[in-house]
Amino acid sequence: MKKIFSDESGSWNGSHQQVDDNELYIRSWVMFEENKYQELEKEIIFTKYKDGLKELKFDNFKRNFENKQYYKDIFNTDFQVFITISKNVRTIDKFQNNKYKALNTLSNLDPNTLTGDPNMTSLTKDKFIQSAKMVLFLNYYEKQHIKNSIDALIGKNVICKDPDCVFYVDNPQFLNKDWKNVAQDAGVKKIKIVEHSENRPGIELADIIAGCTNEYIKDLVKNKNKNNSIAKNIYNTFIRGKLKTASNNNNKFYNPNLIFIEDFDQNFINLVNKNLGI
Repeated sequence: MKKIFSDESGSWNGSHQQVDDNELYIRSWVMFEENKYQELEKEIIFTKYKDGLKELKFDNFKRNFENKQYYKDIFNTDFQVFITISKNVRTIDKFQNNKYKALNTLSNLDPNTLTGDPNMTSLTKDKFIQSAKMVLFLNYYEKQHIKNSIDALIGKNVICKDPDCVFYVDNPQFLNKDWKNVAQDAGVKKIKIVEHSENRPGIELADIIAGCTNEYIKDLVKNKNKNNSIAKNIYNTFIRGKLKTASNNNNKFYNPNLIFIEDFDQNFINLVNKNLGI
């Protein structure tokens, strides 16, 4: 049985992290064979016990990895990584063009056409627009994150049938039921939403990888080739060697995988491919 764990970094709607003009939504996908996963469990449980941590996340990994060998031992376990990156919905022009007339229609809606208290009609319009963006992101971008991870880690056009493959996902930024429906439509058949990530070492590892990738890219965008950050050190020392290689000649599944690559300008594509890709 294969176990795939996923966590996200950044925010789909721009409320959290920002990378200059390129706000990002990043997912890490970590795949274990069943017998190998037990090794990770032991390493992370031991690490948290030694340091008195309730949960291992990128921030405390970053603070301690240089001085404590048992932090490094986490990455000595056998697993593969795939990273998917898309732009944040707030900075995606595609969401505002004529392809999504629903957004234009809602944006041009006169709140006075809605019945009720004037304060409520304005709030209702904003909620309509936010909900529409969430539906579009989930069914357009998030679905592609999921689909690309399956194609790269399991195989193109493969249905992850129960019990051959189980996806564990940290509580997503969307309604759990909606996320599950989209994932199932993308080809995932067995999904477990993790409400308490501190109880799932695979999710904790996915958090470290997603957080590190996001911070590394932020530093790159800010400092270009002068970057010598901790995130860069962690990425190159521990994560790069675990990356799943491209599965075909046209680099559709280039790792890290830029979702809908036309949403990124060429300078950003070159920067990511040069520094983070394989």
